[in-house]
Amino acid sequence: MAHAKDLPEVNPVSAEARGKAREFIRRASTEDDLRFVLLSGFWRDIQQRMGRHPGSRIRSDMLKDIIHRWEVGPHQFRLRFEVEWKGKNLSAIEITASGSAMLSGAPDWVTDGTELNLMINTAALKADRRGTDFVNIGTFCLSFHAIGRYFQRQPDCGEAALLRDLALFSRITVPSDVPEQEVQYPTEAGTWVGRIALCTVESNGQIEHRAVPFIRTWLPV
Repeated sequence: MAHAKDLPEVNPVSAEARGKAREFIRRASTEDDLRFVLLSGFWRDIQQRMGRHPGSRIRSDMLKDIIHRWEVGPHQFRLRFEVEWKGKNLSAIEITASGSAMLSGAPDWVTDGTELNLMINTAALKADRRGTDFVNIGTFCLSFHAIGRYFQRQPDCGEAALLRDLALFSRITVPSDVPEQEVQYPTEAGTWVGRIALCTVESNGQIEHRAVPFIRTWLPV
């Protein structure tokens, strides 16, 4: 099994592939800005409701309206969206791709000071008799180089194919305390290769230390 640290960089990513990667990440980042405004508004409304009625459950009709507006909101770079109702209890999750700067603790090879990387983000809303919680956190980071390699090594594949490939990451759960290690995530067309690193991330104003997979490159089958 090849390890990320052993992979030679024989040729630089072509200018065309870098351009495709840059445009893909730019548009994912733009959509994420819109999504951030939407989700921030939802959470503000919920907090105001909880402030007016401390200790009371959020009304089901309010939650259903939020879920509807969330579902029909920005979704081109959405990888997964699931909603589960159990009586009045709600659990909703959205996983998306977005542009991202660097997380503290990222491997040196991820850093490209001139380019954004691609982050896989998880937003989750939970409401039950104990209260209402919302979290929005980055769970995977794919380097600009890895996205460029994907487009270079599959010149006939467009963004739709890449999004289908990225959907893999919406089904993977990485324990927050998993040790640092080399990782490979195979898909139908190839394999994403990288390393798990312990990083400092922010969620709802709280600083956490979490294990985050950083994807270095993409290898065809």
